[in-house]
Amino acid sequence: MTSPVFSRWSASLCATACLAMPAAFAAELGEISVQSHIGQPLSADIELTALAPDELQGLPVRLASNNVYQGGGISMDGALHTLTISQVERDGRRFVHLATRQAIDAAHVHVYLLLGNVNRGVVRLATVWLTPAPPAPVTVAAPVPKVVPPSAAPLMVPKPVAALVDVPNAAALAARARAEGMLRPPAVASAVPAKPAFVPVSPPPPLRRAAAPVAACAPQAAGMPAEACVALDRQNMVLNDKIGVLEGRISALQQALAAPVPAAAAAAAASGLPRAKTSAKAVEKKTAGNGALWLGLGALLLLLVTGTIVYLVRKRKGSAAAEPKPPSKYWVLLRKPFRRKAAPPVGEVPPARDEPALEPEPEPFSR
Repeated sequence: MTSPVFSRWSASLCATACLAMPAAFAAELGEISVQSHIGQPLSADIELTALAPDELQGLPVRLASNNVYQGGGISMDGALHTLTISQVERDGRRFVHLATRQAIDAAHVHVYLLLGNVNRGVVRLATVWLTPAPPAPVTVAAPVPKVVPPSAAPLMVPKPVAALVDVPNAAALAARARAEGMLRPPAVASAVPAKPAFVPVSPPPPLRRAAAPVAACAPQAAGMPAEACVALDRQNMVLNDKIGVLEGRISALQQALAAPVPAAAAAAAASGLPRAKTSAKAVEKKTAGNGALWLGLGALLLLLVTGTIVYLVRKRKGSAAAEPKPPSKYWVLLRKPFRRKAAPPVGEVPPARDEPALEPEPEPFSR
């Protein structure tokens, strides 16, 4: 039977032990709320539960050292080196906010948190699961309302001011005039050349100019704007100026055609082809005469050069014959072996040559 004194002492000791236990071992990690996705910087909130009364004022929370990861056999993600931990209180509950500056490419990340001080702390593991990022919403452009343009008023087409007379081309008129009056068929060859008869050229009818542009817009002043009317008047003025220039040129051409054609010019025009042939032959003859002249001059110059060369050669040969030269050394050496010896004069005996005495030849088989 236990003593009541012993039971009271055991109860008091248990209470004292409970009070003496550190408060940090009571803290736990609760629900995890993730706001980021795979490929994005980590952003998550972890609730702190089972806090002691003295931990409500503030509980230090930090990332555990690398030794803790090695002891647990888990590799630390490189993005956790940029982890930032902060505490937030919402609705009377305390949360730990985790945020990294680098993106997390894995589907989950293990985070070891040290709750409390280094001497009086506990390590808790939180596994944060990440989901793929949702596809970006497709923005559909709002349909553009069709704007119905207001019905435009019918445009007033200006009527032509005046019907202009077609002005013939000056070049065509000149060609026609040359064909009619200046270029006549050649006359038949006769003993006495007949003078070409003058053919009068009737001047073309005068051109009619357009009406004055002053009242161009008078009939349509009520239905045409003022700017269109002014532009039309300017165009009419430009056309009138051009018509005036053409009329001046045509009048000058008419005067030139009305003048009588000289007889010499007509004869030259009639006999244009034979005269051209004659002039071509004359040019050929003149060119042939010039060629013969140059050929003669060249032959004369060649004869002069040849004569001068012959004269110089002969003169040089004559001077060489007047001054005899000694025979060449090579010629003397060449003739020396074949030269005859000179005969000694009479009464002189050539000196005798000293010839050695002949020794008798030994007889054969002599001892």
